[in-house]
Amino acid sequence: MNISGMFRSILVCTLCAWAAGPLAATEWRLTFAVTEDNVIESPKGDAPARHESRQYTQSVALGQDYLVVQDDRQKTVYDFARRRLVVLDLAQATYQDRSLYHLPSFFEYELMNRNAI
Repeated sequence: MNISGMFRSILVCTLCAWAAGPLAATEWRLTFAVTEDNVIESPKGDAPARHESRQYTQSVALGQDYLVVQDDRQKTVYDFARRRLVVLDLAQATYQDRSLYHLPSFFEYELMNRNAI
């Protein structure tokens, strides 16, 4: 699943919660069976392309003020109450605690940089 697929999952969860109105349950959970296919080509074209495929289960939990996206490699928590994004790398046992606004801010400054070039 690429980045647009992840945002699509988040959008589906958000729309489901919005359409339902007040929730009796404290959390909504969705589970996806994901197949990720990658084609890796040689930059010079001198070697045949490699195909890599990976299948995994991704779960998405939507609560009152948080969203959790988890697969077998990482767990991402969007904490809207604290305005934080926490990424737990389960394979390497590391974490990142960032502002929820770090990506939109980066894209804004990168766009200004590209327009200046």
